[in-house]
Amino acid sequence: MNIAIIGGGLIGSRVLRSLINHEKFNENFNIDVYEKRPELSKGMPHIRDTDTKVINTRVSGMSTDFSNEYGFQDYVDEHSDTAYSVEGLVKREAFGDYLEQSFSQDFSHPQVEVIRADVEDVEVIINEDKSDPRYKLYSREVLRDEGADLSESLKADKQSVSESLNEKIYDAIFLCIGHPVYRDDYKLSGQEKFIRDIYPMEVKLADIKQEDRVAIIGTGASSLDAYRYFQFEKPLVKKLYFCTLDEGFQIPALEVKSDKNLQSTVDWEWIEERLSSGDGLIDLDELVKTVQADLDRLGLDQMAKFKELTPFTMDKLEKVIQSDDQELAELIEYFYSFYDLDADIFAALSGSDRDRYLANYEKPYWRFRGTGPVETLSRVVDSYAAGDIEVIYNTKDIKTNEDGSFSICSEDKDVVTVDYVLNTAGFDLTIKENAKYNKLLKNLYDRNIIKSDVQGNYIDLDWPNHRILSKRYGCLNNAFILGVWAGGTQYKNIDGRRLMRMADRVATGFMDDLS
Repeated sequence: MNIAIIGGGLIGSRVLRSLINHEKFNENFNIDVYEKRPELSKGMPHIRDTDTKVINTRVSGMSTDFSNEYGFQDYVDEHSDTAYSVEGLVKREAFGDYLEQSFSQDFSHPQVEVIRADVEDVEVIINEDKSDPRYKLYSREVLRDEGADLSESLKADKQSVSESLNEKIYDAIFLCIGHPVYRDDYKLSGQEKFIRDIYPMEVKLADIKQEDRVAIIGTGASSLDAYRYFQFEKPLVKKLYFCTLDEGFQIPALEVKSDKNLQSTVDWEWIEERLSSGDGLIDLDELVKTVQADLDRLGLDQMAKFKELTPFTMDKLEKVIQSDDQELAELIEYFYSFYDLDADIFAALSGSDRDRYLANYEKPYWRFRGTGPVETLSRVVDSYAAGDIEVIYNTKDIKTNEDGSFSICSEDKDVVTVDYVLNTAGFDLTIKENAKYNKLLKNLYDRNIIKSDVQGNYIDLDWPNHRILSKRYGCLNNAFILGVWAGGTQYKNIDGRRLMRMADRVATGFMDDLS
């Protein structure tokens, strides 16, 4: 059996490991991993970059070995002289190095070949005997000097590829195709000093001068990366602006000081009990009552704290940090205790319950899940107090001026003019927009192999197998998509641990089903 994995980053590496470690894997299997970049396992978020690009979440739980939650922390401790960066936080590059070390043996397997090529197209081959379809991949070899510096390769924003198109047929394909493009909420693409994607920062932000006026769209994790860059790598002479429609920065990940047992009653066993009885669904009202009973037992008032912190303005950020808000810290820790279960819970809700959850419960829940490092957010508070940064709320428009500068218009403030606009607004999850920049997605879409899910974002897949649901072919057996593009199926798949678990589940399920 010939298997192709398109993308050799974190998810592709995890799929590979699950396949070759399965009891059914034998000498009849051959696996090709298509990866156009020179480094394996890391993926774009974890390649070499400025030291100010750090891990914005807790390091514990990022282990590739689920039997040892602190595997990555152990690696960091062993490489403490190079792993740590500003504010005592861990470089994101260190996680990439850890991944490369963790999966290197898997790529060395004699039945695995790494192909340095860019996959541009997939053709579905329907067999006359109506057995599972096969898949013809079209790819072009990536041409790169062996000693070429990665940053120089990225600087061109494109790679040189062979003129000849290679073809190969596979029995199964796993598309682990990485990150979509970033949203362009204010339609600024094409403007010279609009930076739609700030990574890698050492390349994309290199031309900005210290005396330039800079604004950042967004207040999430990527905006904190840019903030650190201007704090430690290139301090700006003028005020740095953050543009947002409503909310401010993330909730700080405060440390719990009590010895309370903050583990939720909702766990895998709780879920399995409900799925194995009745109609195989989880009742939203029962879930809410279970969580509320836990919170009552712990003396925590989620909704009161949610209302208190909404909208999360700078004065509220300063208050929770200075007071070391322990109720907030405990709420964060409680909801973190079952964050691995989000996708399974969401998938097991009825259609009506899912709509109710999105309308009434998602925001209060995610208020305590999207956290940022206290170290960085404390510095943000200090910068704000010193007048070095400003948050422009209700940013309704950003206009381009004749001289190439930008005017930021909001409902609450006079127009602000800047020289550069940096975009950290999050991913554009529509196929049509990404098809402009990704030839593979365009061809999959044009061939009616993929379609958007019912919400208009992501790619439509079945649960929990992640098989492609095609308008033209129906459910495509042995054609899987994992990663960010599966976010409509795997709810909130935004961190490494969840992505690895799903890669294990999908690859193992594929092998289990083989006769």
